[in-house]
Amino acid sequence: RGPKIIRQRRGLITIERIDRGAADLIVAVDSRPVKSASDFLDYIESKKPGDTVVVTVLRGKEQTPTKISVTLTTGNTSR
Repeated sequence: RGPKIIRQRRGLITIERIDRGAADLIVAVDSRPVKSASDFLDYIESKKPGDTVVVTVLRGKEQTPTKISVTLTTGNTSR
């Protein structure tokens, strides 16, 4: 899940804000704490294609471990 975008109209103006509390937060990968996006990417980039990792996400107040398969691509994604 991603962040929730909240739109409020006030007369002719529409105000948008992002509720990041609605987003999942990655808190661990393979039981290793993740404190930043860099921590997560460094670990994932050390894996090989087809490797499976367990990502623990915080959704609301609940931590949920989820298995994902790592897929690596080259920097060129145009086809």
